[in-house]
Formats: sequence, structure tokens, C-alpha cells
Amino acid sequence: MGGLSIWHWVIVFVFIVLPIIFIIRKPPEGPNRFGEVGRPMGFGQAIRAYFSNYFNFSGRASRSEFWWAILFNFLVGLVVSLIPIINVVWSLATFFPSISLATRRLHDTNRSGWLQLLALCFPIGTVAVIVWYCFPPKEIDQLAALATNGSGNADLDRLDKLNALRASGAITNEEYEAQKRLILKA
Repeated sequence: MGGLSIWHWVIVFVFIVLPIIFIIRKPPEGPNRFGEVGRPMGFGQAIRAYFSNYFNFSGRASRSEFWWAILFNFLVGLVVSLIPIINVVWSLATFFPSISLATRRLHDTNRSGWLQLLALCFPIGTVAVIVWYCFPPKEIDQLAALATNGSGNADLDRLDKLNALRASGAITNEEYEAQKRLILKA
């Protein structure tokens, strides 16, 4: 009746220590290694991209693409849950697109898509993965660092880079305005 067995320690390691090790590791510094920035999308565009990138595990997905597709999947899942056979078919049909979308979303933060497996380590890993899905693209972090450090670049050059990110769809107008205020205050 006393102490903890080896299996208790294995469970503690797998569900608490292991996720924390992966969570503490920062993504690689430098430019994003997974390609071009995912462009912001509306609801319809996100659904088309969700099903057209069925097995596409490369590239990046913007936050709007990810969250619109998740909302669509959730709403349809609620409706089809009333009919068990259709629910099973829907779940099977959306299994691979959901994994590929989550992989591309993690790529947008310069993290490996394999890190979505941490969500299986409930609750710590699940919370960490959801937080990573909410992170902005890696370029915004680099731009914030450029705006806050005195790297010697002219404010005009920084504003030009910021405007190019906004024009390419890498950042939203709100993110542009926030970063512009940081640059102009420096």
C-alpha cells in the first residue's frame, strides 16, 4: 500500500514532464523554414482550402484559415452527430484534412507539425497546442523585435517592410497599426 510504482512515474513522465520539455523549447530563430506566409481568408475561402489541401502537409496556414475551418468542422459535427452513420462518415472524411491543416498552422509559427501530437498529453500538451494555434506568423515576431531594438535601420525602412507584410496578407491591418505605433514611438 505505500509508494508509487514505476507505472505511476511513467504516467507522470509521459503526461507532465515530456510535454513540458517540448513546450519550453523555442522554435528556431531566423526566417520561417516552411515557405510563404499563409494569406488571410474568409469563411468560404477557408472551407475551400480545407478540402482542397486534403493531404497537403507542407506550407503554412493563416490563423483565419485555421479557425474558420475549425468552426465549420465543429458546426457540421454538431449537426451530423444526431445521425450516427453520417457522423462516422463525416469524422473519417475530415480526419486527414484536419491533421494537415493543424500541421500547416504550426508551420506558420515555425514549429514542426509533429508537435500537434502533444495534444494527446492532456491537459498540459492540449493547452500548449491550442495556444500555439493562436500565435501570429513568425514574421510578426521578427518585425516586433526589429521595431523594439535599436538595430540602426531607419524607421522608414522598417515601415516599408511592415507595409510589404500587410500587402502580402501576412499581417492584418490591426497588427500593422500596432507595429507601426511601436516603430514611431522608438
